[in-house]
Amino acid sequence: MLVIAAASGIYAARLVFADASDAQPAYKAVKVYPRPKALKNIQLVDKNGQPLTEQNLVGDWTLAFFGYTHCPDVCPTTLADMQALEKKIRDSGVTPPKVLFVSVDPERDQPQQLKRWIEFFNPDFQAATGTPEAIEHFTRQVGAAYFIGEHAPGDTNYPVDHTAAIFLLDPQGRLYGLFTSPHRLTDMAEDLIALAKKKPSGTPSGSNGS
Repeated sequence: MLVIAAASGIYAARLVFADASDAQPAYKAVKVYPRPKALKNIQLVDKNGQPLTEQNLVGDWTLAFFGYTHCPDVCPTTLADMQALEKKIRDSGVTPPKVLFVSVDPERDQPQQLKRWIEFFNPDFQAATGTPEAIEHFTRQVGAAYFIGEHAPGDTNYPVDHTAAIFLLDPQGRLYGLFTSPHRLTDMAEDLIALAKKKPSGTPSGSNGS
């Protein structure tokens, strides 16, 4: 898990921040893209069995992270952090961002399983998965690394390594920034409150600026 997290952090840093300039506002926790990156042709399925596309990501700030429901540590810890973060932001009088959990383990994580699991933590949290091809397409766009361990057909006991990073999407549904681990909730809350009070900068683009 640590290898995947470290590799993903290095990859995302090169992908996202290669052209970052001094003109970018300073934040405590979030690393912001020099230009927001449009996400295209997303074809996932949400916890209710409904299509989830890039259009479903428009309208609100969104915190997206990747994992699987059999995860023993990072995923439940991150969801607990998202609960605490949501409370911090709501207590400030600001509407908190939406939370989207994307399972990279579609073999075990069908929509019904996702719904039961995510709503145990918070019924307002969204969850989605998709075909292996759809998941790879989405994760490549945001720079989220993962690896599913080799296993025989029908074997339900296998490991999945994945990044612990949290990806920030702006109200236009564009990839806006990245929170690397460890997640400092107070700093994250301050950044997200500040972002919620300003209009996102940058123009829609299919390029990440690298």
